[in-house]
Amino acid sequence: MRQSRFNIFIPLPVNGEYLLFNTFTDSRLIVNEELRTFMEDIHHDKEMSAENLSFLEKLKENGVIVEDEQSEERELQKWFEAKKNDNSEMNITILTTYACNLGCVYCFQDGIGTTTTMREDTCRRVLAWIFKRTEEIEPSALKLTFYGGEPLLNPLALYFLSEELYQGLKERGTELNIQIITNGVLLSEGVLDRLLPLGLKGIKVTLDGDQEAHDRKRPFRNGQGSFETIFSNLLKIKDKVSILIGGNYDESNKDHIPPLLDRLRDSGFPEQITMLNFRPIFANSQYKQSSYCDVCSFSESKVEDMLWLREETEKRGFRTMDGIALGPCEVINRHAYTIDPDGRIYKCAGFVGMEGFSIGDIFSQDPDIEADRFVDCDPWRECGECPYIPLCGGGCRCSAYMKGSDYRRVACEKEYFDKVALRLVVKEFLATT
Repeated sequence: MRQSRFNIFIPLPVNGEYLLFNTFTDSRLIVNEELRTFMEDIHHDKEMSAENLSFLEKLKENGVIVEDEQSEERELQKWFEAKKNDNSEMNITILTTYACNLGCVYCFQDGIGTTTTMREDTCRRVLAWIFKRTEEIEPSALKLTFYGGEPLLNPLALYFLSEELYQGLKERGTELNIQIITNGVLLSEGVLDRLLPLGLKGIKVTLDGDQEAHDRKRPFRNGQGSFETIFSNLLKIKDKVSILIGGNYDESNKDHIPPLLDRLRDSGFPEQITMLNFRPIFANSQYKQSSYCDVCSFSESKVEDMLWLREETEKRGFRTMDGIALGPCEVINRHAYTIDPDGRIYKCAGFVGMEGFSIGDIFSQDPDIEADRFVDCDPWRECGECPYIPLCGGGCRCSAYMKGSDYRRVACEKEYFDKVALRLVVKEFLATT
C-alpha cells in the first residue's frame, strides 16, 4: 500500500493540522502531523496496531491510500476513458451566424466570415445529422447551445432548429435542453415566450463592468455603447428564465466590476442570476478571446484579482463558479460538437473558423476519425506525477494552441492550482464544517 499520488496536504490556520485534499476522489479530511507521517511511511510495510489498521480502512475508503501505483494509474485511465465515451448527454453548439452587431475589442472572430449566416437548406442538413447521431448514441438528453456571432441575428434558423429538434427528439424519448449565448442586444420577452416551451433552460450574457467600462470593451459597431440596451433587456426577462452573467476583465476595467455588481443587486437580480463569473482576458497576437470558449487558462492572471472579484461577487449575494476544476477539456468527449453556419464541424467552439481544425461537415464527411486526433491526444500523459491531473487533464486545447501553436501539448495550469485553487478548497471546506 501507499498514499495516493493525488494527495495534497494544505496547512490550516490551526497549528499542526492539514486539510488533506485528494484531487481524484475529491476527499477532504482533517489530519495532524502524526497522521501525515503515518501515511508517508505506510509503504514500508511496518506492523500496525489494531487501531491503525481500522483507521487505514477509512483512509482506503476515501481513496487517499491505494494498493499500489499501478492500480491507481489503471483507475485514472479508466476514468478518462469514461469521460471520453459518456453518452448520457450529447452536446451540440450551433452557430446560426458569424455576423455580430457589436465590435468587442477582444473578439476572436475578427476576420472570420463575419456575414455568413446559416440558410434553411443547411438547417435541414443539420437536423438530419443530429437525428442520425442521436439514434446512434441514444443519449437521454441533448444539450443544444446557440452561439455566433450573435445568434439572435438569425432568429429564423434558431426557431426552426429548436422547434424541429424539440418535436423530433420528443418522439425519440430524448430531452432537449437549450441555452443561448447572446450579447443581449436583441433579447426580448418574445424570444423567451417562443423558446421556453421548447426546452430553453438559460441565457448567458456578457457584461464587462459598469456602463463606462462595458461600452469601451463591447460597443456597437458604430461605436455607441451597448450597456443600457442590454441591461434594459435583462430587466424585462429576469423573471422568466435563468440568467448566467459572464464578464471579461483586465487592468483597464477590473475596478468597474463592483459597481456593476451593485447595480445588479439593487435591480433585484440575485435570485434570477444562477451564476456570475468573471474571467481574465487571455489573448495574444495570433488568437483573440471567444465569449463562448473563454479560454480555460488562469495561470498568467493575478491571483489577487481573481480572489478579490470572487469575494466581491459573493458578498453581494450572487453565486459564482462552483468548484475549481478547469477540465478535462470538453474536446475529449466523443459526443460534443460545434457546427458553424456553413455546416463545418469542430470539436470546440474556440477553434471555429480556423484552418485545419474542422473535423468534417454535415454534408459528406464523417467527423469521427478526425475527431479522434482531439479525443485521444491525452496530453495529461506528459504531466508526470502532477497531483492536479484529474482536475486539469493537461489543460485547455485552445490554450495549448495559443501558448505553443500545438493543441496536442500540455497547457499547464499548476500555478493556478497552487496559488488560487487550493485556497478555494480550504475556504469551501471551512464554510461547510
